[in-house]
Amino acid sequence: MSYNHIFQDVFRFLCEYPPDLTAITCRADLFMNSKKTILILIIAALISTFFIFDLGSYLNLEYIKSQQNSLQSWVSENTLLALGAFMLIYIAVTALSLPGATVMTLVGGAIFGLFTGLILVSFASAIGATLAFLIARYLFREPLSNKFSNYID
Repeated sequence: MSYNHIFQDVFRFLCEYPPDLTAITCRADLFMNSKKTILILIIAALISTFFIFDLGSYLNLEYIKSQQNSLQSWVSENTLLALGAFMLIYIAVTALSLPGATVMTLVGGAIFGLFTGLILVSFASAIGATLAFLIARYLFREPLSNKFSNYID
């Protein structure tokens, strides 16, 4: 089987075309919405970046403990930047369901203090979980509704 034949079979499966292949008009139901495709690619890129660059090695207690003095001095010098960066990182970790949220919760309390850490972690975890829910709902609502339509009233 030649490659040309394989490509023709793929086009035949995905698209309706006239015999000369000049005007391909694809069925919309076989292609995902371009916004969903872009969102999936962004999420996949972020998760891949986390694992390719081994960023999880920075989210363990041993590493944080070894860097605690430098972290606390940086936070005291750049308080607003540290608060914002911590919130954004925590939201990303939670929204993408990456490992390390537990360690970040402990770090928030250790670096910012109990009250500030509690407020930061509470808001960041709620925002991250809400984003995870909204992303999952946006991406999987229609396929799951179609699959389980017999069980939905």
